[in-house]
Amino acid sequence: MLWANPVKYPEAVTRATFYYANQGHIPNILKYVPIANLCIAATGFATGLITMTDGNLLFDGASLVSESADANDITMSLKNIAAAHFIIVLAITGIIGLQITHYFVMKRSNKEGDEQESDQDEQEEEQEAGEKSAGDR
Repeated sequence: MLWANPVKYPEAVTRATFYYANQGHIPNILKYVPIANLCIAATGFATGLITMTDGNLLFDGASLVSESADANDITMSLKNIAAAHFIIVLAITGIIGLQITHYFVMKRSNKEGDEQESDQDEQEEEQEAGEKSAGDR
């Protein structure tokens, strides 16, 4: 209802009603899945804040850095975060490059293998044809 215009999509109310009616009939174990995810995320966040390293600031404590009153602390923290981002992006770019190279190498080796098989098939057919013509004489 919130995301759909009832004038353009008159079935939006029916679909929303059907969705929420079905939510009441799901098994009880599925109702606890979001709670389990929330607990895992809260535990990870709390652990990251307790150890408080630059890597943790990168992912879950960046907003805490901006609360510092010292400009040097903020600058150093942002430089550490920027360096960590750069390292992550560089690593991902390298991995993507390796995956693309692997794809093209495998594609080329499969193409060469198919050509060799077709050459072998042609040679076998020529040999069979030669044997038949020799046998006919």
